[in-house]
Amino acid sequence: MPGIAQRAELAADTLSELTPGGIEAAIRALSGEFTATAEETERDRRPPAPLFDALAATGVFRMLWPHEYGGGEFRLPDALPVIETLASLDGSAGWSTMIGVESAALWTRFDLTIATARAPEHGVLTRASLIPRGVAVETEGGWHLKGHWPLASGAYDADWFIAAAMVKDGDAIRMLPNGLPDARIFAVPPDRVEIRDTWHALGLRSTMSHDILIDTVLPAQHAAPAAGTGLPECPWPLGRLPTWMALGPFHCAVIIGIVRGALADVIDLLPTKRPVLNPTIRTCEDPLVQHSVGAAATRLDAARAFVMAEANASWAMAEAGDIFAPRDRIRFRSMLSHVHAECVAIMDVLFSLAGANPLYDGSALQRRYRDLRAACQHVTASPEVFRPYGAMLMDVPVPNEAAL
Repeated sequence: MPGIAQRAELAADTLSELTPGGIEAAIRALSGEFTATAEETERDRRPPAPLFDALAATGVFRMLWPHEYGGGEFRLPDALPVIETLASLDGSAGWSTMIGVESAALWTRFDLTIATARAPEHGVLTRASLIPRGVAVETEGGWHLKGHWPLASGAYDADWFIAAAMVKDGDAIRMLPNGLPDARIFAVPPDRVEIRDTWHALGLRSTMSHDILIDTVLPAQHAAPAAGTGLPECPWPLGRLPTWMALGPFHCAVIIGIVRGALADVIDLLPTKRPVLNPTIRTCEDPLVQHSVGAAATRLDAARAFVMAEANASWAMAEAGDIFAPRDRIRFRSMLSHVHAECVAIMDVLFSLAGANPLYDGSALQRRYRDLRAACQHVTASPEVFRPYGAMLMDVPVPNEAAL
């Protein structure tokens, strides 16, 4: 009987080339291992090494990278179902893998040979914190980067860290001609990063979303513009996408996958339960329960369709070299916020339908509930975006930063 890694490699080896369907199939082949190691993973706050190695062997971390750098160069919308499937098996695995996959969009802002010079065969493993908590000062031929960043997710030994910082001239933040602060991202080797074990959390417990500290001097080529508006001159469509459009859909894929896993749990559970006040029927035979499950499934499908429609539309614009206007970007962010809120509401329904079962530790549904709540605390889910979107629709001025 082949081991975990061998089975994943066998699944991946059936492909003539790297494809989304092949990677998804290889991940599904690991479903039993994710279930069997769930409690160990929660306890240790990181996946077992053999399981992570098997996941990496599927090629998932190479999905978005250009062909010339060993990647599959997938269309972004085609990669989303892969992350959704993984998140339906394990929310933390989905989140960590999402970070490693979507980081390819950040690397398009750099000379890609910087990253690939250190990359193993399964792809560049990057952890990132894009909250601009650091300070960068220009030096002769480089940058002095210093700061303390939270939430540098990624349950793996990273090949690189990417951290965001504000550029300072003396004591003042450097401002750009458009009136926004000069924010940049920096590629930092792991031996220059101090990791603080701070991630003891409600959910996504095994994502190693620890704090990081950096105080180092980097060469000039290790800095890149944050490029919230995208880079129209980038040779790859991925790099032409504004940051929210490149990263946000993967966040949605994770939360949709978590909720889809919860829906499957509830559908499996309800035929085994009987209502306390009417034990003559099974819970699944209650018309109100049937209505709730059907409505939850339909709402989840609608949320997913919204994400896929927007991801396909934005990708088509990127392929065509179109310029993304502020209204395009803010509308996309509104979609992201709506989908997060909708997934939370659907999960609340599912959790209630399960009764007391998910209250006990060891419940897969409880873990999914906690993982979803943790994921939806991310800034991507912020409802503050609706106000500037409404203002734009009514041609009312909004602050500059709202259109990032």
